[in-house]
Amino acid sequence: LDEARGARILCPVPRVVGLTEPPVVPRFLAALTAAGASPTRVDAYETAFGCGGGACDVERQLLMEGKLDAVVFSSTAEAEALLEACGGG
Repeated sequence: LDEARGARILCPVPRVVGLTEPPVVPRFLAALTAAGASPTRVDAYETAFGCGGGACDVERQLLMEGKLDAVVFSSTAEAEALLEACGGG
């Protein structure tokens, strides 16, 4: 991490809206700062709850009927959104 000291680092990351932000990005930025770098957070895209008003009814039904073998998530925000869409959370 000595290479990070004094480095100015652009960090394009997701902006999380209406969901709990996973700790990954804040921890990453804090680690860069602790290593002596100057990270600049830039919201590159938005992660938000995308289903509403019955938009996910088909997917919800497949889950509830056990007709899916697996669900894949790339972030905890996605898992939280699916839980919310299925009436949990």
